[in-house]
Amino acid sequence: MSGNFDLIKGMDAGQWAALVRACGGVEAVQDILAGRKLVRLEQVVPLFFDRHGRRIPPPGMKSNVVDANRAYRFNQPEKIDYAARLAHLQAMLRFKKPIMSPAEFEDQAARAREQIESLPGCANVFSGVHLPVCAPRYPMKDIGKSLDRFLLPAVGRSYGAQFPDRKFKNWRSGELMRQVTVVPESRYATFVGEIRKSPLVWWHFPGALQGFSIGADREQMAALPTQFILAGPVSTSFACIMYPDVLCRDGRVQALDCAAVQWQGPERSLCFYPRGTGLDFVGRDLDPHGGVSGGVLVLRPA
Repeated sequence: MSGNFDLIKGMDAGQWAALVRACGGVEAVQDILAGRKLVRLEQVVPLFFDRHGRRIPPPGMKSNVVDANRAYRFNQPEKIDYAARLAHLQAMLRFKKPIMSPAEFEDQAARAREQIESLPGCANVFSGVHLPVCAPRYPMKDIGKSLDRFLLPAVGRSYGAQFPDRKFKNWRSGELMRQVTVVPESRYATFVGEIRKSPLVWWHFPGALQGFSIGADREQMAALPTQFILAGPVSTSFACIMYPDVLCRDGRVQALDCAAVQWQGPERSLCFYPRGTGLDFVGRDLDPHGGVSGGVLVLRPA
């Protein structure tokens, strides 16, 4: 008798009632005790992303997060035309040598998607906008210099080709060289290291961190699987070049935080800010905004 008592003495009436409900009610418990049904225990896998593809803020976060303002949203393309997106990137970068074939781009994107969907708790990230992106090998030494002289001009050409009546403005022109630094917890150093060695393919999830402050963007990375990398200005530039119609559509899409880097000091970062009349590349404070989103990305498997 004492052995049975030891089994139950650590639980109160409320916990027993909760256990009965979890088993399906009194009748289900009676069936289990009679041997007519079995109980199977499974480990609960926490979800990292909700049904909108937005990161679920992990418990205990110290940085600020606000609700996503759903008036600001990206639209997922119905179909990805890998050949057309790749050709557009090639033209906007003014590359004569092919970056890769459309078949290679699509194959590597498919492999990366399979990897992401196999990660426990991560498949919902594809419920939000998800864009396959590629880039040539790019052995940059200084991120700010690369932005000023190569990447942001290409963003401007792509934006102008998509929206001839609008202008792209780099408000930080001349203020980027040797002033853009990767934040260690972002894992962005992995992206920078890989793009220096070879052409890359990755999935970009631009709305995953809508409403998160820059600090929250960085803080939540500690709980995400290691394959996820916080978006920064280089990866986001390539995404904007390839998808100006999606990421820069008008003033009702989220502004794109580049939270993986700081600019000039720890209290500032960088951001692409779409408007109905233009696209701005600006400095950014660390506060949360419901219409602003940090992005995350996952590289194709090695």
